[in-house]
Amino acid sequence: MHIPTPIRSLALVGAVSAVHSVAHAEIAFTNYVDANTFAYVVLDMPDVDQQRTDLPNNGACYCGPSANFDVLGYVSAHGFPHLGPGIPAGSTWADASNYASIGATLCTYGNAVSCSSGSTATASCGDSGSACGSSYASLYTHLTAQLGDEFVVRQYYRSYSRGYFPSTYEFACAGANNDAIGLLLLGRHTGLWSGTTFNQTGRTSGHFQVITTAIAGGGFKRLGVRDPISGSSDPRTSQSAAATSWWNVTSINFVSSSGSGAAEQLSAPSASAALTLLEGIIAVWPAACYTWDAESSTAARITPSAATWRPGREALTNVPLETGTPLLRVLPDDIRIASLANGSVRLRNRFTGAGVTAFTPPAGNTVRGFDVDRLRYLHVALGSGHAARVDLDQLGAQAVITPLASVPTSVSVAGDIAHYLMPANRMIAAVNYAPQGSSVVPLPIPGNATINSTTRLTVAHGFAFLLTAGNVSAYRFTPKGLIEAALNFPAGILDIADGDRGTICTVGADRVTTAWKISPKGLVLNAAHPMHGLQVKSRLLLSRSSTGLAVGEDFLVDADQTLEPADVPTPDCRTDLNVDGRTDAADLAIVLSEWDLSRSIADVDRDGTVGAADLAAVLSAFGACP
Repeated sequence: MHIPTPIRSLALVGAVSAVHSVAHAEIAFTNYVDANTFAYVVLDMPDVDQQRTDLPNNGACYCGPSANFDVLGYVSAHGFPHLGPGIPAGSTWADASNYASIGATLCTYGNAVSCSSGSTATASCGDSGSACGSSYASLYTHLTAQLGDEFVVRQYYRSYSRGYFPSTYEFACAGANNDAIGLLLLGRHTGLWSGTTFNQTGRTSGHFQVITTAIAGGGFKRLGVRDPISGSSDPRTSQSAAATSWWNVTSINFVSSSGSGAAEQLSAPSASAALTLLEGIIAVWPAACYTWDAESSTAARITPSAATWRPGREALTNVPLETGTPLLRVLPDDIRIASLANGSVRLRNRFTGAGVTAFTPPAGNTVRGFDVDRLRYLHVALGSGHAARVDLDQLGAQAVITPLASVPTSVSVAGDIAHYLMPANRMIAAVNYAPQGSSVVPLPIPGNATINSTTRLTVAHGFAFLLTAGNVSAYRFTPKGLIEAALNFPAGILDIADGDRGTICTVGADRVTTAWKISPKGLVLNAAHPMHGLQVKSRLLLSRSSTGLAVGEDFLVDADQTLEPADVPTPDCRTDLNVDGRTDAADLAIVLSEWDLSRSIADVDRDGTVGAADLAAVLSAFGACP
């Protein structure tokens, strides 16, 4: 295998000498040692030009649809022809014969992501208007819809308030260990430097690009990308051949009015004076699951599609665990695993086994259960009758403790709300965290289902599933509380796991998985799901897509225009229904009064009906608008 020059240089500093190193025709080289030493190279990635005469405004604002096209085109040409545009891989991407069909597909993708054309003229596809670009969240939603059950779509997205910024190493690790491909969001910022600290005054624009290379070692770090606006002398009339553009990556301290943190600055090798910041990464990889039991010292990771995605890749790998682990969760970075061990919650590296204690209960207390949310908070059910929340990125910070009505025995997080099961009073406590403090909503469990201290709670897709001694009881969330749902699971179930797109997987007494789809007609067998029919152990955890976005954090990015600060789209506060600058009880009352209605301001997620998802969005956004 030919190793490109940057990788050959990296080998000299030791980056390619240890841990996970593989060589295949598609993802050509992957290696991850640590956050400062890694290598990732993918070949055969399409490089579709966005500047085209067959798009509104000559495609000036179509970096988002173009980036999605590249990702989906790679997927379709490497084992999944039914999931993408279907144009053959290799040099044929640039063939003149494909120009018209590529333009038509970009138009379709532009409509799917509500691409704004940047022109006041009537547009043939996407949205017309003075704004320019696509929403970051809409690209994620489009990829998730296109890729379906066979892939995980994961976002690593900056949060000023938490001081979190995505890093090149997170993608490199996902590429090395999950066979990920993906794209990045960069932002252009104005401000003043003070040493290595950048004090932001504004964000002027942004851009989407597709990642082809990520390398670090010996004190340097570089990203190679497919840039939709680079190419031939006149890309508006011809599709240029694939080309890699390069960013140098350096760490800086970033300070804004909303928060601060350690961020990665991207600069071209010819170094411009403007600050370009890595703000988001969307990575996709074949869906997988984890399975384990209390008798094992390892959990197995199974990737059913691995053989077609990357020939020769092992379909099953083992993850180290403490013997007797009753519960584990995989963090959104997909590097760390949280497990319950000897009364404490432990974090350990999925690949090296190295670990630290994330949470130890006070003396005389016990951990009854835990879950991890998309923003890397640990939620713990304590035997003292309390809920605890711990920031897994700041383990030294004090836990947030919330009293509950009785002892919780299980906890399940859906969105940004932690749900604690309290069998003693047949209650689920929904705990929401806001800047002004936590709030608890008690939800009585109706019916006569058996609930005891061994019952496990799973909240997913607007339902609460209670598993007790092999039997599953299902309840639907409504404004009036929980109501029994007509979802008739078979008896003898050992575990239940939440998946993407309304899918639930169960493990039967024979240790074989069954995939179910939740539909308006009830529970429907989903035998085509990649996780259906797998031989597993008694416990199951599905890899799932994650947005990493809080309500109101989305924004448009433009392709190649520099917008004036006054024109930069600001986050809308959709949950502030009465437009008073806050999301509070008055907005909650509007949701409840408009329940099940269509064409309502209370339809926060714009799915056509006011329902449980809108209620959850309002509850999770309590407080002042950003």
